[in-house]
Amino acid sequence: MAQSKLAEGLIIVAASYENDGCPIQALHCYQALVNQVLPPDVEVKARLNLARLMLEHTFNVKEACNHLLRAQSQSRSLIGCYCIKYEVADRLATAQQLLGDEAGELATYAAAAELWQSAQGSGEWAAVCVWACRLLQRQAAAHHRAGRPREAEAAAGQALAFAERAGGGAAAAQQRVTALLLQAQLALDRWDDAAADAAIKQLNGVLGAAAAAAAADSGGGGGGAGGGGGGGVLGPTGFLTALLHYNVLQVLYMLRAGKVVEVVKDDKPPQQPPLSPEEADAPGVPPPPQVANLDATWKQLAAAQSGASSSAAAAAAPYELPGMCLEPLVCLVAALALRPGGGRPRLTEAYLQRGLAAVEQLKRRAGLADGDGGGGGADEEGLAPQRLAPAGTALRLQLMLLQCRAQGLLARGELAAAREEVLRAQALCERHPRLLGPQLPAAHLLTGQYCAATGEHAAAAAHFQAARQHAPNHAAAAVASVLEAAAHLSMDDAMQAAAAAAAGPHHHPGQAAAAGPGPGLARAIEALGPFYAGAVAAPGSAPPRLGGLEDSAAALASAACLAQQGDLPAANTLLSKALRTAHRRLGHMQLVCGVLNDLALSFLSPQLLDSHSALEAARSATAFARAAGDLWAEARSKRAVAAVMQREGGAAAAAGNTVEADKSAAAAREAVEAAARREARVAESVAAAKADSGRHGYAAGWRLSAMVQG
Repeated sequence: MAQSKLAEGLIIVAASYENDGCPIQALHCYQALVNQVLPPDVEVKARLNLARLMLEHTFNVKEACNHLLRAQSQSRSLIGCYCIKYEVADRLATAQQLLGDEAGELATYAAAAELWQSAQGSGEWAAVCVWACRLLQRQAAAHHRAGRPREAEAAAGQALAFAERAGGGAAAAQQRVTALLLQAQLALDRWDDAAADAAIKQLNGVLGAAAAAAAADSGGGGGGAGGGGGGGVLGPTGFLTALLHYNVLQVLYMLRAGKVVEVVKDDKPPQQPPLSPEEADAPGVPPPPQVANLDATWKQLAAAQSGASSSAAAAAAPYELPGMCLEPLVCLVAALALRPGGGRPRLTEAYLQRGLAAVEQLKRRAGLADGDGGGGGADEEGLAPQRLAPAGTALRLQLMLLQCRAQGLLARGELAAAREEVLRAQALCERHPRLLGPQLPAAHLLTGQYCAATGEHAAAAAHFQAARQHAPNHAAAAVASVLEAAAHLSMDDAMQAAAAAAAGPHHHPGQAAAAGPGPGLARAIEALGPFYAGAVAAPGSAPPRLGGLEDSAAALASAACLAQQGDLPAANTLLSKALRTAHRRLGHMQLVCGVLNDLALSFLSPQLLDSHSALEAARSATAFARAAGDLWAEARSKRAVAAVMQREGGAAAAAGNTVEADKSAAAAREAVEAAARREARVAESVAAAKADSGRHGYAAGWRLSAMVQG
């Protein structure tokens, strides 16, 4: 009797301490409680609460796992108590995940999957369905982390089925929404457009119904998935969290499908004249509606969460949708949508800077040391298990933001500033090899782009090869393959330019073509591999599925290889296809300029001799390159204009039309001078980047010796 009274007193005191915000004192009470001889149900609850406090407020994950294993063993003797059993399994899986015990985590999910069968018909059935849905979502996430997409898809489908069987209520509604979000996320990751589209359509209906219910409860008007309101059964915070994730996934899906123009289009009236690039990017001009909607939803969510307790937010967080990393994610998605067009660099830079500032806050929350080793944080080796996941999320976001910023600077020719961002990305990977190991291919890709911009084509090809060989998916492999092929072809161009310079002013441009393709062509075709348009697929193999950007880039690179082999009709067909996608759907100005410049050179070839089409392509490339601030593309287009005018002038002189010949010669000289001015600016930018030979050499040669030794 005395022992029973002692146990009851410890339970009351522990609950009081926890309610008063003293979790460590509550933990000590539960520690004393589990040392007593207790009935099985009391012991299970005590060990569950003790482990929960350990996981939330200490770094003693192994001891928490031991308590949960003991609680799981004791719970088998309980009749009913299904929710307690599921909660034990949920906490145990968390501890096992933190300890890196994948086999134990999956075994926990398998054991929990047997509970619902005996719970059918009980009074806890609706709650059991909610718990089963949550654990199946976590199981799907575990399979996804381990690279098992089919198992992840199956578990996510089962989770949605349980959410449907759970009936009404806030918990069931939230689990259904998160199960659909998970399905959409997994579908995007495995490039299953049909499944992603179906999940996003279902989400639109569910969130629209929640918004309409909330509006009806408050007496307001209806709303769709983009509306606000109280969120109905989801509650305001739950609704906004789901809505923001839905909007992020929808924008990513549109970018993947090549609908970039739809994401960044403005909602101005059709009769209003378009703004100039300077006017469109002026301060005070609002972002495109899709981007502005993302940002507005995040701000609403941040305001709603400011009054919620952190423990309540953590308890309600679905499988892997942490709320604290949403601001840098929103900024990254906005920058990814805006950067291809190149028309709003100020707004893009503002999103990137804001995202990087938010990431620094995430790193401090995760306990990471600052870049200079100060700030009182820890290196990745010293991080507690609970902090590894948020630290990895923050670092991956930081690396992607740095990559996006560096690529924007490279496109604008600001090579010295781009070099510093490349060095920051490299240093980040060096400081966190465990957490950022899978991101090394992306860092090599960025380094290769810097090398290509500064004329280090051999180093660029080596970095792109490393990115291609270790690419995590077909899309990343395609981008790396295209860039590697371009680097090999650029080495041939550099050799031909050097030969032309050595030959002096009597060198004729056609001599290089007569000499045939250089050694880089074979390497370029090898680098493209299955993405080369002329490649023969292996028997029984399907061509790799690519997005609009990757498909257009592969077509551009394949066309360059085909043109070098003299197959201009096939090359032009590919270029026309790439132009339609790059201009009408992607709005990717760099890609458009590359296609137009190649088309101009193709039309100038002896096989076609279509000066009018060549001039139109070159002038269009000049306009797009100027709008995007791409000096390289603008210089190439000016050279193409000069070549057209020289040909036109020669034809006019041969026909005795001296007026047209002089006019064409003057236009050619003007184009050559304009190209020379832009090439001089590029040379100045390259010289500025190489002025600090130590920093440039380190950036360009990063990990090259390790690749050679490997």
